Amino acid sequence: MPKTIFGTTEKSNFILNMKDETIEKLPLIGAKMVAIVFLIGQAIPVLIDVIAKLIGFGMGRGYGFLNTPYICLAITWVVSIIMLVILGSRQRFSKKHHAMLIVLISLICVWSIISAIQSFSFLDAFNGFYGRTTGVLTILSCATIFLLMSFNSSENHLKSIVKILVISSAVQCVIGIVQILSCFVSTELSAYENLNSISLYSVCLPSGFSESPIFFAEYLGLMLGITLTISCFEKSKFYTIMSMVYVYLMLDTHTVVGVVGVISIVLISLIFMIVKKGRNVLPIILCVVVGSITVAVSFILDGSYIFYDGSIMWQDSFYRVGSTGYYWQDTAEFDITNVKDVFSYLWSKAMYYIELYPLVGTGPDCLIYTQLGNLDSTTYINNGFDLVYNNYLQVAVTMGIPALIFYIATLVYAIVKISHRLNDSIIFKGIFVSIIAFCIMSFFSVNAISIMPYICLFLGLACSKKFTLAETIAE
Repeated sequence: MPKTIFGTTEKSNFILNMKDETIEKLPLIGAKMVAIVFLIGQAIPVLIDVIAKLIGFGMGRGYGFLNTPYICLAITWVVSIIMLVILGSRQRFSKKHHAMLIVLISLICVWSIISAIQSFSFLDAFNGFYGRTTGVLTILSCATIFLLMSFNSSENHLKSIVKILVISSAVQCVIGIVQILSCFVSTELSAYENLNSISLYSVCLPSGFSESPIFFAEYLGLMLGITLTISCFEKSKFYTIMSMVYVYLMLDTHTVVGVVGVISIVLISLIFMIVKKGRNVLPIILCVVVGSITVAVSFILDGSYIFYDGSIMWQDSFYRVGSTGYYWQDTAEFDITNVKDVFSYLWSKAMYYIELYPLVGTGPDCLIYTQLGNLDSTTYINNGFDLVYNNYLQVAVTMGIPALIFYIATLVYAIVKISHRLNDSIIFKGIFVSIIAFCIMSFFSVNAISIMPYICLFLGLACSKKFTLAETIAE
């Protein structure tokens, strides 16, 4: 007779009667939701923005009351919680495998709540600041995705997850290319076609659905680490082509994170291929050629390869979402066109606020409040900032030094776990390179809502369970 929770013979409990094959697919379903549902959520504000520009309402309309990335991430969160309940009721939790992971994730989540309670604005810390939405709820959502992915125990599902992620990234790449080409048409298709803070027009920087060229470059770096590494060990025209596209778009963002990401991933992949005896060096050569051509064209057109990080930061925070005031050269303590100057200024300010609030920080998404005399006047804080563009400092300044320790411990734990799985699948080799590259790129970017679900998905897969015996024998 079919089992039920209450011991009856009625077919009232679909959880206990669910087939084992369906149970094993739950991480795959969760990953598909991240790749598809969250992608749709990211796309809607961009499309609204374009439509608003076409009918003359201007930019920044896509991030009003309908925050679809946040909504779609919340939907994914609810479904992921249901899946975790199912896995728990079917005794899929393993004390040996999941205990440390749950402790680390719980420490980050609990500390984010403590930080929010002690923050400048509990509502902003909990829900996320306007246009950013990387508050406690987003952290909890991504933590749930992280934990769900750790239950994957199928190599076939792992391959499917990576494939659908690469396909969904191709959609963003197409949008990125369209944004680059928008300077050839009269319609402004990119929020970064012009950089208003320095009165520079028709630069047409790509941002995909990732909110900013800086975040877009970091997202593409995550994907490049996987596709390029896999291509070095297993011939794949699709992954090789996508790797070349990623390199081109990352460099065309004209950001430090894009350049650092490309260089680090190519070098790590090359070293990895030599050490692990990969046989296909052609994808690396092609990526180097594409990268060299992209940089050479910039020199031909502009006289040099120009970094636009500072201009992008204020184009994003003021002109796109209005989370800060605008850049005003006369009162600024830094030169927005000097990338070293911008990062030095932001990082020094971060260190200053970390010293002021070392334990719980300012609260998630509450950094802007440190600069306000009037808590309702964010629009008028010229040269203000809500992101310091160093993820480690961002975690420390918003949630405190303990949160940074928990965060780094989680990254190290995932790296150690996946380092023991490198011979289990080529996919793990790619994820390993992506995580290492992410740790490097994080020095010049932050975990925006457009990045967090993807890196948590990769970290979860890095900590996933051993493949099932049947699959191992089949291999």
